[in-house]
Amino acid sequence: MKIKFGHLLCAFIFLATSCKKPNSNVPSKKEMLTAQPWIVQKAEEKDDTNPWVDVFPFWQACVKDNKWIFKSDMNLEYNESLLACSPNSANQVLNIVIWAFADHENKLNVEGVIYSIEQLDLNTLVIFEQEVSGGITSSRRITFIH
Repeated sequence: MKIKFGHLLCAFIFLATSCKKPNSNVPSKKEMLTAQPWIVQKAEEKDDTNPWVDVFPFWQACVKDNKWIFKSDMNLEYNESLLACSPNSANQVLNIVIWAFADHENKLNVEGVIYSIEQLDLNTLVIFEQEVSGGITSSRRITFIH
């Protein structure tokens, strides 16, 4: 059986184009999470099947601008920003906790609290958490931006 040169060429082109290396310009989830500080844009809550309620407008102004800094050493710094709550000062580190990915980087463990990651890209992080107490399922969703 003779193999034609044209068939070999087609097979080579097919294999060469279908075996591309992954795009190394796409940042990993850890790189996206640790690239810049995050600031809460929206905080929502709901019980059971009720609609989401944005509770962020009820937060104190001095808390709304605080920064969440996920570091590559797996520390999470929670920092005051320019509007400091008394007696804190601007840019003060308020707390440092441990963070880690869980469930194949689909969940975020922050000091033992497990959040599902609904969205993580270069500009937005949305995490979701729920608990059941007294037969009521309470859910919280936080949207962060840079």
